[in-house]
Amino acid sequence: IETTPPVDFQQRIRAQFPLLIQRNRAVLSAMPPDLAKAFESVMPPSGGSTTWEFNTEDGQHTLQLVRDTLTLISRNYRRWEDFSGLFRGPFAALNELYSPQFYTRVGLRYRDIIQRSNLGLVERPWTGLLEPHVLAEIAQPGFEARTEEAFRNVLLKLPDQGAKVRLQHGFAEVEGSTEQVYLIDCDFFVERTEIANVDGALQYFHGNAARFFRWCISDSLHQAMEPGPVA
Repeated sequence: IETTPPVDFQQRIRAQFPLLIQRNRAVLSAMPPDLAKAFESVMPPSGGSTTWEFNTEDGQHTLQLVRDTLTLISRNYRRWEDFSGLFRGPFAALNELYSPQFYTRVGLRYRDIIQRSNLGLVERPWTGLLEPHVLAEIAQPGFEARTEEAFRNVLLKLPDQGAKVRLQHGFAEVEGSTEQVYLIDCDFFVERTEIANVDGALQYFHGNAARFFRWCISDSLHQAMEPGPVA
């Protein structure tokens, strides 16, 4: 990947990701801030490595290939079936063309932003939308109105597959708005994984991510998001 452009890889994924941009790691600082932060948050440092960035035609999904990482980022996530379907082809191409012996890290990360104005809940306090065990001190009477900053970082072991999840959550702001939002950031990962176990690990992470998010929010917020069965 470092010495030869991934021409064969590009041909294999062209139908899904027709737009290619070649970058140097150093130019991430020149990218739009939200996109640069997204890449930095899921990718380990790679020095000045060449980055091959493949984009869907609508620009909503980006596949990034560097010497030690294959990353799929979605800026318009709808459902797991669509996201995993986009990843399946590039992952198969990577295994067939480059023949890795194993993976040093497999991860699935969800960064959920709860913006009350999008749900018609501007007047609802966070104590009515998030569970007390998530809000901690903020859930106490009178605390929410006086709290200006709150953010937590917890690393947890999961019961199976030697996996872990880093949970980061708290108050945040979205670019271009002064509205206070709540960020729930769950980064599921496992180290040293055989190729045959990658799909199972991702399915395991996805199932836990859904339960984890539901564990964080109240019944009223859950209903306001209009949940429905997957077709």
